[in-house]
Amino acid sequence: MQQRKAYAKGVALLERVGLTKEQIQKLSELALAPETDLQQVLGDVQVDQQELDRAVKQFGAATASLDLNEATSRERTAFRSAGTACGVFPAELGCKEVVTAEEASTLLDARAKGTNEDGSCTYTAVSSASQDDAVLAVDVYESSLAFDQLTSSTQNQDVPGVGDAAIAIDGFNSFSRSKTCGRTLITKQGERTVVVASCTGATPPAVDVLAGIATKVLDRLPAASG
Repeated sequence: MQQRKAYAKGVALLERVGLTKEQIQKLSELALAPETDLQQVLGDVQVDQQELDRAVKQFGAATASLDLNEATSRERTAFRSAGTACGVFPAELGCKEVVTAEEASTLLDARAKGTNEDGSCTYTAVSSASQDDAVLAVDVYESSLAFDQLTSSTQNQDVPGVGDAAIAIDGFNSFSRSKTCGRTLITKQGERTVVVASCTGATPPAVDVLAGIATKVLDRLPAASG
């Protein structure tokens, strides 16, 4: 409830200084950086800079009082649910719902054990010391916004035939961890985004192997809307 009130106040402040609902929506989906050109993102905006600065300070004061460590269990659950709906957090799914131990073991070429790490279904090789770095992670986001957010600033390779759109990027990048080794595939279908990341040693897993796992995940889960 506190988060909802704070962000509702933020939206009202931005509307007061002259931004439209469409422009505020664009801002909510934007990964801001120091070099971001808001004029290019929002178009021709007639906003008084002093008014905007004042609104930012007022919004900052409202959000500064938010502390999830002091939130109730119900408030933390609501925060997590809102983040999941917006594509910020992956859905809370068991590993058996998205990928099997056999599939993970085949990819990692070793017996694999799965666990949920902050929303990521993560399988690690456990059969030999030489396989310590072998890992597979699958994230399922119940929002297509996650695809845009995760691929907005990447050098990537388009992968045809997977979901509605898919890209592959170098390195292991799941919600719970990142590594320089391996490869990651990100795909979306309807209002769902699936991330498959794996590190298998010196040689990254083939794109078509990751694509095969992503396709199985999309087929295995209930149909997404969109």
